[in-house]
This record gives sequence, structure tokens and C-alpha cells, in this order.
Amino acid sequence: MKWSAEAWAAAAPIYEEILRLPFIEELRVGTLAPTKFQFYLAQDSHYLAHFGRALALLGARAPALADALAFIRFAEGAVVVESALHQSYFQDFGVADTGQPEPACHHYVHFLKSTAALDAVETAMAAVLPCFWIYQEVG
Repeated sequence: MKWSAEAWAAAAPIYEEILRLPFIEELRVGTLAPTKFQFYLAQDSHYLAHFGRALALLGARAPALADALAFIRFAEGAVVVESALHQSYFQDFGVADTGQPEPACHHYVHFLKSTAALDAVETAMAAVLPCFWIYQEVG
């Protein structure tokens, strides 16, 4: 079994908890309060900007050129494509100011950037993997 398959299997209980979060359930069925979605958009915009930087750091440190290019493209996607999507949502949902990142967002992106910059490249890749997995599975 590949490491990634083992990691996903080990994370299965956490993934199931994520699916049961009230935010996810309310978003899925269309009952999420607009203020909660506005808060999410603001925090996610902070997250994506810093996540993109973590991915760029990984791109700079990746030993294989193909991996470096992939992470640079992922970084661009996080910053450019997702930001454009958020801007349209900001307009649609009346988000005028994103404010400051809340502590959970701040600390998580700091962890990602410091891991991407200072830890072994393989460890840093493992640190960013959950974002890709959860967004792919949950949406």
C-alpha cells in the first residue's frame, strides 16, 4: 500500500468528522447563514494567500524540476484563480473587508509556511496534502 493510501486511511475518522461539521452540513443543504459564509470567505482569502506562499516555497525547494513546476502552478492557482473566485463571491455576498486572520487561520498558515521553509521537503509536502485532499473530497 502506498504511503498516501495509508495516510488517507488513517485520516478517515477525521474526514468523517469534517463531513459532520455544522458548517459543512449547512453549506451542503443551503441553510448556512450569510454572515457565516462571509466570515468563511474572509478567512479563506487569508488562508489562500499564505497557502500559495507555502506552495511557492515548496516549489523553490523541490529537488525535481517537475515537482518544482507543479508546486509553482499550485501556488499560482491558489493566489490567482482562487482569489478571482473569491472577489466575485465578495461582491455577491457583500464582503467589503476581510479584516485580520483569526488565530486558528493565522497559526495554521504560519505552520504551513514555516514547515515549507524549514522542514524536510517531504515533510512539507505531507503538511500541505490535507488541503488538496479535503477540498477535492468535500468541495
